[in-house]
Amino acid sequence: MLDDASRLFSADEFAGRAFSGRFRWLLAGFLFAMLSSPSNVLLARGDGPEILAAEALDRFNEGLADKSVPMLEEALSDFDLVYEKVGAKTVKKFHRAYGKLFKLEPRQEIREDGSDPREELLLAYQLALGTVFDKEGGDVIIVSGLKLGHIKRWPDAEALFVDALGFRADPKSLKVLASYLKSEKAPVVRASAHGLGLFSESDVDVRRSAVKPLVEALMACSKAAEKEAKKGRKEEAQEHFIAVEGTFFDALLKLTRKRFDSANEYEVWFKKNGANDTW
Repeated sequence: MLDDASRLFSADEFAGRAFSGRFRWLLAGFLFAMLSSPSNVLLARGDGPEILAAEALDRFNEGLADKSVPMLEEALSDFDLVYEKVGAKTVKKFHRAYGKLFKLEPRQEIREDGSDPREELLLAYQLALGTVFDKEGGDVIIVSGLKLGHIKRWPDAEALFVDALGFRADPKSLKVLASYLKSEKAPVVRASAHGLGLFSESDVDVRRSAVKPLVEALMACSKAAEKEAKKGRKEEAQEHFIAVEGTFFDALLKLTRKRFDSANEYEVWFKKNGANDTW
């Protein structure tokens, strides 16, 4: 299983900074793929973007048929290279290609050399999301991926998609993004909370819409942990709260410009000041 450092966006430290160390790592790898891709040679030769797109789509389909992640990554970098230079029909073909990739389920078996093929596929997802998350229609592609059964069963992948949706910082996606605060999977909850924190530079109406579900979810996690502790039950709720609380507090600090040390304090403050337009 990949840890947070291998994901597209940091779940805890990325908010408010356009290029974290982890994102720079991804960007560096992506630029290397772009510079070494066949399309750069073809661009230098003077071939048009539609020709390059057609060749990239052919490579993508070949990689998909062979389940060759390196070939898929090469094609994806070429998609990004010409994405804004091709017509609407070709863009739709790109979108269908992303959908095909996200439907590709991971192989579960571990190879003889001990490597996990899921990691390769997750990296392909990363690159695909990194090339489409900020494009027009990118939200539809991301949400479609989040509906896939194997993505829902794969916490690292689900968190990756939620990360990408959050990084769009699009108020239209806020409600969907906030819904993942209720997940039982800590990486997914952190990705959701982190994404809501990225609305910190939005107007107060948008920030209010982000703060409300954050406060409610933080209170729910806190109460569940307290209840579990009092009854001496299993420590699942307590462990979950410990795993996610830092990201909640970071997001709330950025959104409200207020620093509190407990969920209850944020709830009290929001009940008193949430309707105001001065924060």
